Amino acid sequence: MLDSEIIKKITKQYHNLTRFQRFHLSKRLKWCQYDHISSFLPEKGLVLDIGCGYGHFCVYLSLAKPLLQILGCDIDEKKISIAKTIDLNKQNQYDFLCGNIVSLNPLQNLKFDSIVILDVLYLVPVQFQKEILKWVSSHLKSKGVLIIKTIDTEKGIRSKLAIIQEYIMIVLLRKTKATNGITHEKSPNFYVEILKQLDFDINTIPLSENRTPSLLITAIKK
Repeated sequence: MLDSEIIKKITKQYHNLTRFQRFHLSKRLKWCQYDHISSFLPEKGLVLDIGCGYGHFCVYLSLAKPLLQILGCDIDEKKISIAKTIDLNKQNQYDFLCGNIVSLNPLQNLKFDSIVILDVLYLVPVQFQKEILKWVSSHLKSKGVLIIKTIDTEKGIRSKLAIIQEYIMIVLLRKTKATNGITHEKSPNFYVEILKQLDFDINTIPLSENRTPSLLITAIKK
């Protein structure tokens, strides 16, 4: 987990958040094991954060791995506009784009050393989940690293409660922008099988200290 000083350093960069947005961001930083997730990424190269939201994981990466070049993208134009206000004197290390990765022209000719998709895939319909993973496969370098964080659907009532919580945030409170405004949660094995077909070496890691039952899928492009 991130220590309180790192969390303060990151949240201090955001000047245009509402009280609820700031609360949500600080809790996200506190509860999500970003330090553990980042340990699977290389120390240098070009990384893409798909569904970056306010760009907080990108900011953390710029602090934890200063040799990385970082791109964040999200379909929520409001969150991207906030992300673009961040000033850590690291403007040359990261940038943010708004739009769908499959159609964002600035991304089409790039090859990435690593790509992260954290709690995002269930925000889009199943068919588009497959399109995203195919796009990722074609835009990762050989031996490139893909990291997916998703809800572990095999934890009974805890899994159901996590999905209900996401539904409330997405549909009722509309705090997270999603395609069609609903969740499309699949078993992590669904993503594992697709990645096997796309020629990845795959490992799954339970995030036991995470507040919600979560699973990390780490995949290496052959």
